[in-house]
Amino acid sequence: MENLKNNLFLTNKLILAILLITFNVSNIFSQEQKKNNQEVTYLSKAPKIDGRLDESLKTLPIRNFPISQKSNFSINVPPASYRLAYGIDFLYLYIEVESNDIQYRERAFQFGDGFHLLIAKALPDSDPTSDFYVLGGSAVNEQRLEWTRKIFWYHNKDVFKKVSDKTKMEFNSGKNKIGFELLLPWREVHPYHPWLMKDGIGFNLVFVKAIGKKDRIKYRVFPSSLGGNRPRRYQVLKFEKPVHSGKAKSFVQLSKNHIKAGENIDLTAVTIASKSGNENIYFSYKTGEGHIYAEDQLKYEYQKGQTIKKLSLSELILPVGGYNIELQSSSTELKGQNYLTVFSPLNPEKLNKKIIALKSKISLDSIFSLQFSIEEIQKTLKSLKTYDTAATVRLEIDQLKKHINQSENGNDIIREKKGFLRKAYRSKIDNTLQPYTVNLPEAYVSSKKYPLIVFLHGSESSEKNLQYARKMFPLKKFILLGPKGRGLSNYFTKDNAQKDISEAIEAVKRSYNIDSKNIFLSGFSMGGYGVLRTYFETPKKFKGLIINSGTPFATKRFNRNNECPNFLEDKYLSKFKNIEMIVFHGDQDRNIPIERVEKMVDVLKKHGATVEFKKIIGKGHEMISGEAKNILHKWLTKQLN
Repeated sequence: MENLKNNLFLTNKLILAILLITFNVSNIFSQEQKKNNQEVTYLSKAPKIDGRLDESLKTLPIRNFPISQKSNFSINVPPASYRLAYGIDFLYLYIEVESNDIQYRERAFQFGDGFHLLIAKALPDSDPTSDFYVLGGSAVNEQRLEWTRKIFWYHNKDVFKKVSDKTKMEFNSGKNKIGFELLLPWREVHPYHPWLMKDGIGFNLVFVKAIGKKDRIKYRVFPSSLGGNRPRRYQVLKFEKPVHSGKAKSFVQLSKNHIKAGENIDLTAVTIASKSGNENIYFSYKTGEGHIYAEDQLKYEYQKGQTIKKLSLSELILPVGGYNIELQSSSTELKGQNYLTVFSPLNPEKLNKKIIALKSKISLDSIFSLQFSIEEIQKTLKSLKTYDTAATVRLEIDQLKKHINQSENGNDIIREKKGFLRKAYRSKIDNTLQPYTVNLPEAYVSSKKYPLIVFLHGSESSEKNLQYARKMFPLKKFILLGPKGRGLSNYFTKDNAQKDISEAIEAVKRSYNIDSKNIFLSGFSMGGYGVLRTYFETPKKFKGLIINSGTPFATKRFNRNNECPNFLEDKYLSKFKNIEMIVFHGDQDRNIPIERVEKMVDVLKKHGATVEFKKIIGKGHEMISGEAKNILHKWLTKQLN
């Protein structure tokens, strides 16, 4: 009984301590949030970007990170802070941490030293938003990592989009301080601009400090992750009203960056000035080839301070095409550009009738691919944001109509095309059209049998990833297939993913001369798990397995109901006896630690698989290249022989 009382007493003390810690953390977070809600300072001129804080910017308010999360409790957390400013055409960010130890890791914006920054469309009541950019900035010390210096990690559902040279990011160290400095033009995160967003701009910032070889500290402004394919949470930035000095400046933004042929071009113009005057803006409409199609002019009066004008170019009717609208002012500092797409309306019913009439002229798989193109274009048109240029969908509409016209003349363009293409089949499961990609050798002839490599994409990717992955394989000898698996991150387990892989293989066999005795299964990252999962289901279908930066089990986030087998467990490995495998993995991979893969290789060998394991020194979570690619080609040749 005495022991029970003591235990209850200790338990109550522990609960009280946790409540006090929670209260203190919450209180500290609330206090820091109040500091961080200060208005962002306006600058008339963009700062120099060199990783050091300019003397003139030292008056910018210091903002602290309310949250720090460390991977190891024994780590000391050095102080870190950030500062913000903005101008009519840029956002400025400076991050500083007390440390002399600058480190360089693969994808440092995620693993340190680096940061990721959220700029988003704020919604009423600060609801989570699906309109956002997440920009990553990394400390880099070698050319192969240079792409991570500044990269859009996410833009809505897209991943890894390039940033233009107009975005500047530099880092520096000295005097026990490491500084990261960013100049982000508002046009890079179009359409977000502090003066034009109704509910404001959502903001979050995560700075990642690498500690030692494996550990890291994450400093957060807002308690929310910026990774993954989900709506983002944020705090709303407040911006100081501009007090401008020097020559007046203007900023012009189109209301829509895509219109149907015949629609008006509407825009918003903003001018800030130290005194009133007249703005005179010249518009030059250039085609994709750089030719000037038309020119126009707009005039308006502006007042001291800030003037916002809603304008329309109603007299100008542009034909279907893509345009770069160059802007210049004769009276203020304005020199920029906007992009506009004018596309022809889609008539799905009419086009589908034409396609059905082609059944006697082209293959059934080509019919399915054309029908799928219509479905995809319709989805894209419905999902377009006002700021999307829609250049891709305009070209897809043009290509679709061109393919239908050529098919009416008996030319099966889709089936005859070589190289990379996207196709579709009609599923026996639910009669839906499902996409897949294929890469055909340029010298392909239907009288010859070709070995097939089935490539399974990584998480948050799709069958279209084959376009980049194909560089790994010997393209002259093999036909490549990229199934979608009916999802982006289902570990090829849920959503009829396995059935999709089988149906995609059958679709390719119908269209091309495939050597069924030489089908190889390959995958990257999550696709590496997909290789194990698919072979486990259909072991007799594949001659060999290729895993690149793969994982033997699904993460908890994608495996909440334990649908995905863990291929480190003996009970799942008996089917792998005698299968030929090659596994590539970088020793610097921080997404999937190499120790996990080494264990996977050991258990596969234990159960009789013939596994060739290639540890790639100095490489991270990436597709193979260079000598590793040569090793793969030799391995494939050996398997064919």
